[in-house]
Amino acid sequence: MLNELLILKRKMKYHHKAIIALEADLDQVIETTKKQGYEKSSSQFERDVNQLVEIVKLNYGISKADLMSPKRHQAIVDARCIVYQILRNAGYTYAAIGQAFSNRDHSTITHASKKFKDLQYDKAFTDKYNKINQLFNN
Repeated sequence: MLNELLILKRKMKYHHKAIIALEADLDQVIETTKKQGYEKSSSQFERDVNQLVEIVKLNYGISKADLMSPKRHQAIVDARCIVYQILRNAGYTYAAIGQAFSNRDHSTITHASKKFKDLQYDKAFTDKYNKINQLFNN
C-alpha cells in the first residue's frame, strides 16, 4: 500500500510539473496575441476602422482627419469615444485601437472606455452611439 502511494505521489508531481509548463506556454501565447493587437486579421480591422470612420463622417460631418487629430472639441471627442467602444465591442484590443488612431497609447482608449460608461446616461450621446452601432453592425 505504501509503495502504491509513493508511485501515485510521483505521478502527481510529474503531472503538476506538466501543468505548470502548459500554463507557461499558454501565458506566452496570450502575450503574443496581445502584442499582435487583435485576433482578427489586420485587413478586417482596417475595414472595420474605415467603415466606422465613414459612418461618422456621413452622419455627423466629422472627418477622418478630425478623428485622428488631437482636437478636443466635444463633438469630436464624443465621436472618437463611440468609435473606440464599437471597436472594443467587436473584439479588438485597446492597443490595436490606439495604434489605428494616430498611435495613441492604450491607456487613452481605456480612459475613453471609462468615459463612455459615464456618458451612457446622456440621452443624446446614447442615441448617437446606438445609431452608429446599428449602421456598423448591419
